[in-house]
Amino acid sequence: MKEESQNLINPYIINCNNINEETHSWPVGILYNRRIVMLYELELITGGSGKIFTDGKWLEASKGDIFFRKPGMDVQGISGYYFCTIIFDPVYSKSRKDIYNSKVPYWLTGEKERLPDVDFFDNIPPKFSTPNFNEYLQLFLNIFNIWSQKNIKNQLSMKIDLLKIFAMLNKELNTQSIAFKNQSVKNNYKKIMLCKNYIDNNLYSSFSLDSLADMCGLSRTFFCRIFGEIIGQPPFEYIINQKLSIAKMLLSTTNMSIKEISSSCGFSDVTYFYRLFRKHFKMTPKSYRENLQLFDNVN
Repeated sequence: MKEESQNLINPYIINCNNINEETHSWPVGILYNRRIVMLYELELITGGSGKIFTDGKWLEASKGDIFFRKPGMDVQGISGYYFCTIIFDPVYSKSRKDIYNSKVPYWLTGEKERLPDVDFFDNIPPKFSTPNFNEYLQLFLNIFNIWSQKNIKNQLSMKIDLLKIFAMLNKELNTQSIAFKNQSVKNNYKKIMLCKNYIDNNLYSSFSLDSLADMCGLSRTFFCRIFGEIIGQPPFEYIINQKLSIAKMLLSTTNMSIKEISSSCGFSDVTYFYRLFRKHFKMTPKSYRENLQLFDNVN
């Protein structure tokens, strides 16, 4: 049954799951149980590789892929990938509290009442590969970490972050839809995405435009133009933004020194790292960490 959303999305996070390299216990290549999706699921692939049967097709699952599932979808995975999954109801209803509070895991088919379908997400495909992995990862982990506290009062914080995720998705999908009308973008999309994935997996390294262009078999000038059209940012702007996103995550989740974080993100000069961080975020790395700690103490 389809329920009209009238664009009044008011999500409620029901569950959240984060499987990483340390917590992944299945041998690579094992088939997960096939199931029918009962709730709404948004899944970010955070590493590894595998396949997921989605909407009647076997799709590759690797870092940066986002899978969106509606109730009634037939799903099965082949292990090897790591993921963070947000389980939610797009429109909160007191009448569904039994579903929200159920102790039965969301991945068990037939054990929960299926949520109604809403029309709010009709533009979101079952799979989307994002060029902004680190931004999504931070939001997904924010939601997971808050949900893990099991405090019902934290729904507002999780809702805000989930809405940010959907806002980013809609923006990227609209940008990609416009870009794909360009034949050059279509012809070079896979090359640029492979290059982007290489950058994401080697952010501690130094990069040159010539080496990245050679990797794609393109001239330096054309590479810069087509990279910007597909990713939405020039190559070095993208690299800097990704390095700084990792730095923010390390500042908020580790006790590493600022010098260690600078080095881990591929900055050989900590002074340059300070200058870039301050330019982008209007504060120093030290101030950013202190503000986070102050916020934690208040809450």
